[in-house]
Amino acid sequence: MRVSLLKIIHTTLLRRAEKLHYYQFPSKLDSLSIENPNQIQLNNDYSKIYSHFKHPIFIDYVPKYNEMENPELAWLSRYSTSKN
Repeated sequence: MRVSLLKIIHTTLLRRAEKLHYYQFPSKLDSLSIENPNQIQLNNDYSKIYSHFKHPIFIDYVPKYNEMENPELAWLSRYSTSKN
């Protein structure tokens, strides 16, 4: 996991959570607020948001396995639609 990808995933899902009034989604991640997070910190924060992927507001929104050949592109496509 890279910081840039975690930031895209978190921002995308946070926008959707706010739009649909889902307040259990973490609004901040520790690894995004420090300068050089290590891989363990990034993975821990990814686990925090991953646990929400099965919530009804994210089902059919999180990219599917076959889309994850290029994770950045898959999440950026969701990010672009989350602005609406």
